[in-house]
Amino acid sequence: MVLLPAWLVAAIFAFYFGAGGAAAAPETPGAAVQAALHRLSEEAEIFMKNAPSLVARETLRQRAVKTWFPSSRSRPRPPAYQQRIVVSEYGYASLAESPGVLHELRKVISVDGRRILRAREARTALTMGVITADDRLKQKLLRELESYGLSGAVTDFGPMISLFSRAALPNYSFRLVRREPIGAERAIVLSYRQKDGGGLTIFENREALKLILQGEIWLREPDFVPLKITTLNERKHGGEKLRDEGAVEYTRTSYGVLVPASVVHRQFRGSTLVAENLFLYSQFGRLSAGPPFEK
Repeated sequence: MVLLPAWLVAAIFAFYFGAGGAAAAPETPGAAVQAALHRLSEEAEIFMKNAPSLVARETLRQRAVKTWFPSSRSRPRPPAYQQRIVVSEYGYASLAESPGVLHELRKVISVDGRRILRAREARTALTMGVITADDRLKQKLLRELESYGLSGAVTDFGPMISLFSRAALPNYSFRLVRREPIGAERAIVLSYRQKDGGGLTIFENREALKLILQGEIWLREPDFVPLKITTLNERKHGGEKLRDEGAVEYTRTSYGVLVPASVVHRQFRGSTLVAENLFLYSQFGRLSAGPPFEK
């Protein structure tokens, strides 16, 4: 790995705080940020190399608005929610139109306890989608959740770390904002904002929306292994203010690759929660047709 260009380091405005708000030990903030981004990009590139060989089991628990009651003059009525549980075989692939961008592919096994496919059949279908050169099949698997009527479903959260490869870092502005614990770990927290392009996809009324990324990145001290990435997006839609909040927590597999352990996404319309998605990941393994893992 090479060091980040000087102009990027110079553009980072940093604060550095220790435990309890005390000043940190003498340490160059620019050097700390540079080291953190170096490790982040390193882990991103390891993930990108190995993602097409990964397969896992994904469980989605969604709570979303079923019926929206317009507020009356006399008494506003809260929205009615429905609960959904979707279990899928889960993997990653790139499209020919965007070869450097990883997307999530899924093949649903069950919806609300009703079996759709046997796990082996779903794994076979997912494998074909990963290895095929046919983008039509990949697009179908990319939109698998949408086909089951999951309003406010999100995709491409899991591989968010891949958006911070060394080549992509100049597409973001970074700032060191604080230190704080995350679980039993002590972490440095960077804020980031994407300068252009869209990193996440949200399906609304069968329309795919690309979101500009901004949020925070937690990196474990002192080795700067990425632990969590959050994102926040606000926009106008149909005259209303929508806000999307997301958080991805990462863990390391026995193969040495950082993978998502969980994703939490919430979408608000004004101050009202309209969709909450909790994704849990397990059983990460290697596709039988995939290449060997790299480090």
